[in-house]
Formats: sequence, C-alpha cells, structure tokens
Amino acid sequence: DGGGSFSAWQVLSEEAGSDAAMAVSKDSKVAIAWGAPLPITGTDNKFATHGNVRYVESTNSGASWSSEVEITDGFYTEEQPNTRDTITLGAIANSLDCAYDASGNLHIAWGDAWRSAYENPDDEFKVYFSCFQRWFARMMHYSEVTDTFYVVSSMGVHDEFTQFPYYTDGTHIDEFLDMGFWGLGPGVEKYINPGLGCWNPQLAAIGPDDDMVYTWTGQWDSLDLTAAGTINADLYAAITTDGGNTWVPVADWDSTDIDTLGSWLFAHITNLTGSHSPQAHIGESLSEEYHSVWPWIGSDSILHITYIHDLFAGSCLHDPTKDIFTENPVMYLPVKVKVGDGPPDPAVEETRPAELTQIKVLGKHPVAGPVAFSVNAPDAHVSLKIYDAAGNLVKTLFEGKLGGTQVITWDASAIAAGVYFYHFVTPARTTNGRVVVVH
Repeated sequence: DGGGSFSAWQVLSEEAGSDAAMAVSKDSKVAIAWGAPLPITGTDNKFATHGNVRYVESTNSGASWSSEVEITDGFYTEEQPNTRDTITLGAIANSLDCAYDASGNLHIAWGDAWRSAYENPDDEFKVYFSCFQRWFARMMHYSEVTDTFYVVSSMGVHDEFTQFPYYTDGTHIDEFLDMGFWGLGPGVEKYINPGLGCWNPQLAAIGPDDDMVYTWTGQWDSLDLTAAGTINADLYAAITTDGGNTWVPVADWDSTDIDTLGSWLFAHITNLTGSHSPQAHIGESLSEEYHSVWPWIGSDSILHITYIHDLFAGSCLHDPTKDIFTENPVMYLPVKVKVGDGPPDPAVEETRPAELTQIKVLGKHPVAGPVAFSVNAPDAHVSLKIYDAAGNLVKTLFEGKLGGTQVITWDASAIAAGVYFYHFVTPARTTNGRVVVVH
C-alpha cells in the first residue's frame, strides 16, 4: 500500500552475533546463517566475538522455518574461558556467507581463528580480546552434500593448520603471538603487528550439480605490507565439484607454475589479482578489499566480482585533522573459472549427462601403500601424473584413451613419506589434488 503499513518482523533466533547471511534457491528455499557468539565464563551476559555457526531454513518461501541447526556443534567449544591464558577456536565475526548450488544444496562459508577473551576487572562493561579477527584466520566450508565441513584456504582440506602457523594446544597467548620467524614480530604489548590472514568468504554456484566456487580476501606474502604496516590484500578462489571434499584452482595450472612462481598453492587455489606493493605509501597501495560475487555463474562460466581498490590498504586514520584520505576506485573483475554449462536456467528442462569426466581417490586418506584412483573420461585421451611438492614428476600413471570408468593404481609404498599431487588432464578440464603418504 505504498509504504502505509508493513508486515511484522519474524524473530528467527535470540542468540546471534554481528553477522548473518541469506541464500535463496531456484525452487524457493530460503536459508539464513549466522554466528552465535560464545558466552564468557563467569560473566553476566557477556560474549566473545567468535563462536559457532547456525542456520535455519524455509522450504515455503519464508512462511515457516526449521529449528536452528548448529553445524559446528562439537567442533568449537560452547563457552569461552574468562582468561587471557587460554585461546579457543571459533567462527569469527563479520566473515560469513551462504548460497545454494544448482541442485538445491545449501553451502555455508565462514572464517575461524584462535582467540582469548577476558573481562576487565576494573570496568564491568568491558571485555578484552587477544587477537584481531584477520590474524591466523582460515576459510571453512560446509555443504549439505557431505554434511560436514572442510578447510578451503590451507594446504589441504583436512589440515589442522591454516595458511599461517599457530599453536593449537591452548598455550599461553604470549607464546602464541611469538611469530618472529614470519617477519611479523611482536608489537605493542607483544601483539603481532600487523598480522596476516584471510577473511570475507563469498560463494557462487556453477554447473548443474553441487559445484561451488569459493572466494576470499587475504594475503600469504608476509612482506607485502604498506609502509604503515597494513596488509595489501589479494583475492583468492578455489572450486569444488564434490560438495567440498576436495578443492582445486579455478584456473588451469601445471607443474612448471610451482617452479616459476615458487609456491605449491597453485595446486589448490588461484590468486585472482596477484598485486604486490610492499612498502607502499598512502595512495599507492595495491590492495583489493570488500569484495562480493554474484552467487550464480551462468553459461558463460564467468564469475562476476566487484571490489574496492583500497589505496590505503584498510588502515584507520588516527588523526583526521591531518586531512589524509584516499579516493578508492570501485572495481569490476570478470573471471573465467572453468569450461562448463553453468547452472541450468530454471525455465529450461535439462538432463544430466550419464557420465561426467572426473577423478576420485578411493579408500582412506592419508595412505601408506597402494593408492587407487577412479577415473572417468568417456572416449577421451587423458593423462594422470604424480608430482612431488617441489614440482618434480614422480610417475606417469596413465597416458592414453579411456573408454569409461577405470581404476588406476599407484604403489606409494616405496617412495618417501610426504605430500604429492596428482594431475589429471582431459580435453575438457584439468583436475589437481593432493595425496599424503605416510609410512
């Protein structure tokens, strides 16, 4: 009625923090995810800024909602100890997204990090926290396809450690922050200055099934800092075709990239921007911040991204009277993520191909003996090769034409324990993954 009256708000949860995200599927399912902060032990209604991840879902366009589901139940703690001497892992605030894939499965993305929280004994209204949220964060992913969650941003999906090292045994926070070998060193009150990490996850569905592209903001290079010590951030991306169980780059790579670019990261993720401006002054920083993506990738396979080219690298102005500011451009970045048809148009009936080009590692992981790969590339010439972490070719397992699904075995019992990469190439796509060998 032209704004004369409005419908009533629906309260979906009484226990939410400072972040929430919403997703809508093509068949009118709606999901809302949020971070539920941890209560601080022994305090009256005080909470930490990290906690657990919950969501509710409606299958009838929001007319009714499911009960709350805590997807991190049992992984994160339910209460934050009231002490600076203990750090706990939890989903951090302001780092959450959710989306549906083309099959109607819900995906949730968030960042987590280790922090401590404690009440100020001299001020009943204040709570102190140990770490800024971006430090040592890693990007997490949950999918209904697997009903579990995985690490996206670290070396492998099951790693305990993130892209940046930290202690996981609850050690004293002073020791936790003693990271001088990273070139960061202790700052005021032994806090790391400036710290690195990854934040702001974004999800976009691609393909007719459960494929999902995951992007985030972050920085791996501990030397890519402004003259003021703030982070010159890049945009990163990875793609999953199995509900999040494995993650691969969104761009083709080959073993020579490891030697040329000096990093094994290209076996898992893609740096979409790759800008560097170490020791840049105000107005000269090459930092990509505050990005967002359109949550559906169409038949052109283009991931549509917008972000701010932050010429000041996210730093705060401590003295506005000095008239220091930057005019930061709004940027648009189209990224071709892979060859594919994109999600089907809801108005067009599509049939799924009977066989899809794919590779799977069979059995338990890590491995100690033979490794079995199930490969499927109908009537196509393919190759399957194994590389070590330095990019050296270890073995060519198969080179030729496949007539359908086939199991290819690699005997890893005679090689040294460590991290190896498989490289599976077909005319349609390139797939890479990691195998950890133990003895």
